[in-house]
Amino acid sequence: QIKNYVKLHIYEDIMLENVANEVFITTRHLSRVFKQQTGETFLQYVTRKKMERATEMLQDSRYRVYQIAEKLGYKTPRYFSKLFLNYSGYYPNQYRKEILGMSENENWEK
Repeated sequence: QIKNYVKLHIYEDIMLENVANEVFITTRHLSRVFKQQTGETFLQYVTRKKMERATEMLQDSRYRVYQIAEKLGYKTPRYFSKLFLNYSGYYPNQYRKEILGMSENENWEK
């Protein structure tokens, strides 16, 4: 149920409190049970799912990095880029160039 909530709200700033209210349990209990069941903290899971979606979105040159960050609910592109670096080992534009082979003259943010 919690994973489904994350999937349905991937484009929002997903807060533990909101999810806990949705499933009628305390945030503390949700955190503990989620970690026991998945091996990840709730925040790690949400971040991983958002970064997975970001890798898909980066394949579309119509989206600039700041637009992807906004769309996924991050307040700043800088914070998004840092999370993406931690997730993939690449900055978003570096990922586009080195992994996806997109040329630098395509219409996307540097």
